[in-house]
Amino acid sequence: MKRTGKSRQRIYDQQPASVYRLPIFKRGRKNDVLPQDGEKQAPYPTPDEGLQLQGLLIDTNVYLYDRASYDFLRFLRGYFGEYYRGGFDNPEQGSPQRECDDLEQFPPSPHRLPVASLNLFEAYFLNFICNSLEIWDGVSSIRISRQNLMHTFTERDSHFPYMFAVYAHLKRKRYTIKSGLKFGTDFVLYEYGPAVTHSLYAVHVLIPGIRDSGLAAIDAMQRASNSVKKDLLLVRVNSEGVSDDELMKPDCFAKMSVMEIIVRRRERLTSQAT
Repeated sequence: MKRTGKSRQRIYDQQPASVYRLPIFKRGRKNDVLPQDGEKQAPYPTPDEGLQLQGLLIDTNVYLYDRASYDFLRFLRGYFGEYYRGGFDNPEQGSPQRECDDLEQFPPSPHRLPVASLNLFEAYFLNFICNSLEIWDGVSSIRISRQNLMHTFTERDSHFPYMFAVYAHLKRKRYTIKSGLKFGTDFVLYEYGPAVTHSLYAVHVLIPGIRDSGLAAIDAMQRASNSVKKDLLLVRVNSEGVSDDELMKPDCFAKMSVMEIIVRRRERLTSQAT
């Protein structure tokens, strides 16, 4: 029997905010979710779940090699990362690229291609907060300890401690967070995930004295966000009292305060339409 739109909407309304399920029926900015047994979703994994991934740090990305574990993480635990679509040097001619060889070996052999990549914020959140990810250095093939990970990531991005303070703040509000690069901002926020809804906010991070933005730049970001039907969310990070030495400590972000300012988009009233 064919379900009506109203019956699907009632099912969607009954889902708790912290749990949502697949498959999805999209209708513009309104989305209906039909429940399916055994496919409960959560915004991120918890330490007691026992999920344990291994990743290889290369430049500013952490690459994952276990397809089954990543599929679970992506579709049922918060849409972390992106599927890998190339970018490494090709192996020598005659050397097959085998995704299934030496599955128990880590770091993997040079012939194994990754299945997905995480950015630094996602990797640190899964490692330090969720205790679900081990990270290995792609050059030395040595496992990076949780105590040294903040220092390692800050060497690659000097603003990492401040930006991660914002990432962790928003992630704990159960948002799905993706890069906002194509919108000219730092992040975009989804209420349920990119497979379920369009993003609600474009996020720009302000770090007083380190990463300030003038009114002209903020107005340009607001206009760009308005053109794609998003509100601009300005997030100010206050790190007073955190010394340079403390910025290298793994929990330094917890000592920072975060303030949010929403710049609402200007909607055209239907009564003004000509």
